[in-house]
Amino acid sequence: MMKFLSLCFCLFLLPAVSLAESGVEFELQVLQADSAGADHLLLADTIEVLDTISARGFFLMLSTDIEIEQIDSAGVSFQVHAVTMGETPQNLSRRFRAEFGVPARLDGIEGKNGASYSFRLRPLREIQRDISPCPYSHRTKGVFRVTPSAYTNIYYLPNSVADFYWNAVKTLVDQRYELFRDINKFTLSGKYSLYLCPCLIPSVLWDQRFGTMIDPTTSSVFAIYSRDFNSAYPFVVLHAATLRNYGYTPPFLSEGLAGYLGFARYDMGKMLEEGAEVS
Repeated sequence: MMKFLSLCFCLFLLPAVSLAESGVEFELQVLQADSAGADHLLLADTIEVLDTISARGFFLMLSTDIEIEQIDSAGVSFQVHAVTMGETPQNLSRRFRAEFGVPARLDGIEGKNGASYSFRLRPLREIQRDISPCPYSHRTKGVFRVTPSAYTNIYYLPNSVADFYWNAVKTLVDQRYELFRDINKFTLSGKYSLYLCPCLIPSVLWDQRFGTMIDPTTSSVFAIYSRDFNSAYPFVVLHAATLRNYGYTPPFLSEGLAGYLGFARYDMGKMLEEGAEVS
């Protein structure tokens, strides 16, 4: 009996099993060419992509899937598939072999009104990430449950906070989207897929400013919905709708319009009424 209790005590003291996954940290850039052929930087960021999990993100006007095929001491082999927004989307797919510190490029990406863009990924270093706190992938069949509403299909994990409170999200999002649609006279049909994630799932390249990812090319939006953090506001669906209907616009315009029915507009109105100075 004492041996059994000792064994149980030792097992209790063992650390939790980690799920360490190798991956690569990339520097990401989106550039636009002017009439003289000079490139102008529109977006610069760093992202992490894991070896075993294909990750999707949206960058200004480009939905991008990145899948790592092999990592070694010199560099990384990976595949990029990109789709542009618009009535006639452009599909680009290419496999790269890049040394650490050397950028890989997708050039000649066609945009609205004849604009030309470049997408660059520069692998910086190999990384190790413990995904045990958040091992989920929206690409794996059966991981997320789905419940439809009038304008969205809401995805959530069983027994998560979203499982119990998705109806509150549905009511607010549907009401605001219907009003926003009528104000802007949107004509595009179809539902939006709203993923209520308990954490920053590694199959998504998140916008770290808001804890969201908005992909208008597939009408998919991702938000965090947990006891500690909530980014599941109507803004995420309204932003996707703005980009789908109007195409690429600079973030300060598209994000500003998507926030028209939010608290920022209310706060600004209060400030103007009170004569507050805005610095």
